[in-house]
Amino acid sequence: MENKTGKYFKYAIGEIVLVVIGILIALQINNWNENRINTIEEKTILIALQMEISENQLILAKDLKKHDNAFRLIKELSDYISPGPEKIETKRLDSLMFSLAWLPAYTPKEGVINSILASGKISLIRNNQLNSKLAAWSSLLNHYNTTLNWSEKDVFELVLPYIKDKYPFKRTLKHFGAETKVNSQFEFSQEALMSNLEFESIVAERVIDASDALNAAKKLYDFQAEVLELIENELKE
Repeated sequence: MENKTGKYFKYAIGEIVLVVIGILIALQINNWNENRINTIEEKTILIALQMEISENQLILAKDLKKHDNAFRLIKELSDYISPGPEKIETKRLDSLMFSLAWLPAYTPKEGVINSILASGKISLIRNNQLNSKLAAWSSLLNHYNTTLNWSEKDVFELVLPYIKDKYPFKRTLKHFGAETKVNSQFEFSQEALMSNLEFESIVAERVIDASDALNAAKKLYDFQAEVLELIENELKE
């Protein structure tokens, strides 16, 4: 009886060991399969992000040139303002006044990144540096948009109310792509406009706006370039 009990006990232990091994193998296969699925989904996400951010980079690159040009022109306008201003050629003044009221806008594609953040699938991206950068992308975009909002506020609350009876703004329509057949027939005093302290302060405010927007756009562009480099490195592995 002791012999049989020992054999049954050993048999039972063997059965338990086999079951445990079977469970461990099944778990291992399941984990392997799950990791394989996650790796495939991660690659799909990275490719989609790469396409979206690359398109945004092309848009932002064009905007950067516009920001740089606007900043340069507004600074030039600021330099002309003085108690005894020098005469500015009419077409040049029109270009400078256009830059003063020009409002850039950046509308990036956000479908992929917003979907990833909202669904929590950002956790599938195993590169911690890339993961954290993607999570911080919206804050940089919001900062850039805030600088654009400041520009818009100053244009509508400071620039346009001030110049409406001091400069024929219709002269700038050609730069906005909305030129009319007949240009403005009203005369204005360039000297009075360019020798006014209040106008100098308004233009100085716009110089600050343009500088902030340009710097914010550069930071966002550099940030997205870093993200693209990280994505490219991940896809190579």
